[in-house]
Amino acid sequence: MIRVLSITGYKANDSTKLFYESFHFKSFTRNQFLTMWREELERHYEKCYGFEVKVYVNRRTKPDKEIDMMKVLMNTCNVLGKDINDVLSKSRKRELVEVKQITCMILFDADHEAMEIERQLPFKNRMVYDYRIKMENRFQYEPGYEDRYEAIKKEVIKLSEDAFVEDGSGKKL
Repeated sequence: MIRVLSITGYKANDSTKLFYESFHFKSFTRNQFLTMWREELERHYEKCYGFEVKVYVNRRTKPDKEIDMMKVLMNTCNVLGKDINDVLSKSRKRELVEVKQITCMILFDADHEAMEIERQLPFKNRMVYDYRIKMENRFQYEPGYEDRYEAIKKEVIKLSEDAFVEDGSGKKL
C-alpha cells in the first residue's frame, strides 16, 4: 500500500511553485496506479494553466514495508539544501525549503526507480539516488561501496559549488 501525503505542482521550465495539496486518506495498491494518477494530474493542470506542469508526489509506504534488515526505518525522504553539508545534515528528514534557494537535491526512496523519480522533479540541478546507494548507507557490504560513495559525494559537491543564487546577485551560496 502506497500512501500519498501531498502533491506539489511546479511550472516545468522554471520551477515556479503553482499549487500544493495534502491528503489524509489517499492511497494506491501499486506503484503503476500512482504513476498513472500523477500523469493524469499533469495533463489536467497543463490544460488548466496552458503550459507544462510537473507534479511531485510526496508519498509514504506502509510501515511494515519500511523496516530494513537492520531494523532501521526507511522513510521516503527528500533532502534539500544550499550546499553539501546542509544536505547531508538533513538526511532522513523531510524539509520544506524555498525552491529558489535549492542548489542540489538528493532524493532517497526505497520503492521507486531513480529515473522515474527524476522525471517528476522540476529542479534544474538535481541528484537522485536509490536508497541502496545513499551516502549514509548502513549496508556497506556490497563490493565497490566506497568507490560509489566517493563518486556520489564528488558529484554533489561539484553541483553545490557550481550553483548560484537565483536572485541575480551572482554570489555563490
